[in-house]
Amino acid sequence: MDKIADGLSAEVAVSYRFRFRRDVPHEKETVSIEQWFEEGADWADNFYLLFLPDAPPTTDLRGDAEGRLNKLRTVSEEPTIELLPKPYRILWRPPHAAVFGGNKLPEELLSALVEFASLENQLRQLEAKTAGYLEVCKNDVSLTHAVGPSDLRRQAHVNKMTEQIVSSQMELVRLTPCFDNLYGRLTSQTKHILEALTEKARVWDDRIEALEDQLESLWDLYELANDRLTEFSYFRQEFWLEWAIIVLLVLELGVMFWEALALSRG
Repeated sequence: MDKIADGLSAEVAVSYRFRFRRDVPHEKETVSIEQWFEEGADWADNFYLLFLPDAPPTTDLRGDAEGRLNKLRTVSEEPTIELLPKPYRILWRPPHAAVFGGNKLPEELLSALVEFASLENQLRQLEAKTAGYLEVCKNDVSLTHAVGPSDLRRQAHVNKMTEQIVSSQMELVRLTPCFDNLYGRLTSQTKHILEALTEKARVWDDRIEALEDQLESLWDLYELANDRLTEFSYFRQEFWLEWAIIVLLVLELGVMFWEALALSRG
């Protein structure tokens, strides 16, 4: 890392950190190479991008940068994605990316990579939420077929889970067309780069489809659990209401009997 840092200058290389903000422009900050490689960085809503153009001294430093990137502990356990759109070589491993080649980094390509990173970050956070729901639901499967009096205490939990799942479904509905909207604003070359990145990041074929299926299954589970709890609560109330009516009828019969008995003696 020291070799990289010592060899770079502001004239030939640049390293950025972007802080993602929903519905407002992302914050852009020029950072040092050390910060770009910092493993303890706050990754939740940050994106780090390094650009090394075709100019000395950067050409001899790309291998060092790539090796460092591959060894970083990142938010993704998957291997680094590599794209080779002439004249660039792009390495992608959230929350880091590196662009090698060319004389400068076009503003459109920079903006597109940042916006894609923001969308992919939102998708990744939604995946993490859904994974948490799937763990929680393991303890709630029994509510889908047989419930008892003690299970009624879990109604508030079922309601909360239902609300969170619906919220996640709506978040996915909002997020999905954002990728298409991004492509529509780009020129041909940048669009091809983003489409290739989307394919290698498995945004459509695996991740969004998997989220749709998982959230739908979770919704079905908690809808069924809610139905069972509601039915049991209703029938339980009906049961005690019927018993209350029976008791009242018995009391009324008792009163009538004593009145009749009193009249017969009189």
